[in-house]
Amino acid sequence: QVRRSGTGALYEPGDAASLAAAADRLLDGDLAPMRAAARRFVEAHHRWDAAFERIFAAYAEVLG
Repeated sequence: QVRRSGTGALYEPGDAASLAAAADRLLDGDLAPMRAAARRFVEAHHRWDAAFERIFAAYAEVLG
């Protein structure tokens, strides 16, 4: 989701120093642009109407 949304921070899995550095970058930075981008992403991809469409499509597929 971080790559898709363009928000958050990536770090090397299993590498505590990499995680700490990513957290430091986030906490030391200006989070307002990231919050705005995250909101735009959520509104575009996780609206209630879109979620219900996916749920009903899954039901229709299961029910045949």
